[in-house]
Amino acid sequence: ERLQSPSLNKSVVEKPYKKLEGLNSYKGFLYVKCPECGTVRGFCAKEQMEGYHCFECGADMPFTKELVPLHINCQCGGRFKYMTNITDNAFDVNCLECGAPVAVCYNTKKKLYETIREE
Repeated sequence: ERLQSPSLNKSVVEKPYKKLEGLNSYKGFLYVKCPECGTVRGFCAKEQMEGYHCFECGADMPFTKELVPLHINCQCGGRFKYMTNITDNAFDVNCLECGAPVAVCYNTKKKLYETIREE
């Protein structure tokens, strides 16, 4: 005679994960801004993901629009590539190597964000 754990409840129905149509999927370095609270977070997605959960306000944001490439070249020599949902014309990103803010702007010809070069 086998003993069953009281935590095993057979009436629980597992809901299958339903993939939303039309979402873009990304893996790697992402730099995302929450549309609800405006919190910006950079991180590396080790697995493909179709959206982002904001840990500040709890909002979920599916990647319904394509993310834009973001190329950062810091004066310290640090070079990084992200994908971002930010739509501002220009903004600063902190360098992962030295922590200094790096100004980037949108290049309409290349359709990406790149470091603003100092003349």
